[in-house]
Amino acid sequence: MRSNTQDFLRLYLKYPKRLVSLLTKKSAGLLASASSSSELIGPPKGFYRSTKVWSELASASADGDHNLVSYLELYPEQPLKRSPPITVEPNIHWKFEREYQKTSPAAFAAIVPRGRVFGEHSSVITSDDKLLEDVSKVHGNKSVETHPVFSQIKLPKLYAMSGSVAVLSVAGGHGFFHWMFDLLPRLHLLQKAGMDLNTIDWFIVNEFKVPFQRETLAHFGIFEDRIIESKKLLHVKAERLILPSLAGRTGNMPSWVCDFLRREFLPKENFSDINAHSRIYVSRNGSRHRKILNEEALLPVLEKFGFRQIRLEDFSIYQQASMFSQAQAIISPHGAGLSNLVFCQTHTKVIEIFSPNYVNVCFWALSTQLKLEYYYLLGAGKQPKGLNDPHKSRENISVDIDDVKKTLAMALGSSESA
Repeated sequence: MRSNTQDFLRLYLKYPKRLVSLLTKKSAGLLASASSSSELIGPPKGFYRSTKVWSELASASADGDHNLVSYLELYPEQPLKRSPPITVEPNIHWKFEREYQKTSPAAFAAIVPRGRVFGEHSSVITSDDKLLEDVSKVHGNKSVETHPVFSQIKLPKLYAMSGSVAVLSVAGGHGFFHWMFDLLPRLHLLQKAGMDLNTIDWFIVNEFKVPFQRETLAHFGIFEDRIIESKKLLHVKAERLILPSLAGRTGNMPSWVCDFLRREFLPKENFSDINAHSRIYVSRNGSRHRKILNEEALLPVLEKFGFRQIRLEDFSIYQQASMFSQAQAIISPHGAGLSNLVFCQTHTKVIEIFSPNYVNVCFWALSTQLKLEYYYLLGAGKQPKGLNDPHKSRENISVDIDDVKKTLAMALGSSESA
């Protein structure tokens, strides 16, 4: 007995976090098999692979809520085919090559009577205490069995909400890219399903703090008095949970998402006060990460090619849309500001700069969806071997000026100003 205790203590001292995590998961697993609801203690009692499967079973059940269940498919599954990027690199990065063909799942809207929402990413739990997998995605989680909700010994305090609650928040939804392409399109699905947004009592979003969040929701008549922030350890139960599907697999935006954003935020007339330019360089010198370290050496080269430096945080969402719609060429280090590519005209030239230790192909995917002319180059430094992905997403970038010149010449044909 003493030996076992000593072994336990040695393990705890060496791997305290791992041991606590293991014990928590074991305890949660035991509680999941108990008869009590996760409203009181323990995790949910299982999961449905899809909201459609749940709706079919719930509608056919003898439960008193079966007449209140609703499911409506709004967009069919969409194949996504992409052309290779253009680059001065000797080989196209493997991250692009594995994304040439994808499929965006069907989009829908549903009503979940007495449904619950848990956590920052708004995981959805049905009235029979099961997780809806297809609308409960968490970045980095590869299997529903390892979803964070199933390791909970006790969920946060439950708040019961009368009336209707619409789920908008998504994994990463506090950031501009995920807000624009994953969160806001869920509003469009509600509208397409025939719902009047003015009649919905509450909207769950990741947060309601920074200007782009407030500005874009105000566009749809949604203000602070109807907002629930999911970042605050959310656990709510709605009398009528309104559930639009996710817009698709993040970074793989279907055409209807792009059409929606262009229709809503692209001004009918260009702004006269933003001095739009045909060639723009999106600087990240005000950011804490992924900025160009040798920007002072880069700027004279860009000026020779007629580029104007801008900082997107100085402009409203409508002004950003207007600038990108008038641009003929855009160069930028990888960053959420390139979400504005959705507002570009066909054949606009796009040059994206990556750290060799972090290549994220979402804006190439967006560019091919919109038929933009996409180029990329890797920053200076040692490149990882093979299919290794260091995923240093915050790493700043030093560019090779000669590679920049070659890429600009390839894209624009000369160094003469536009």
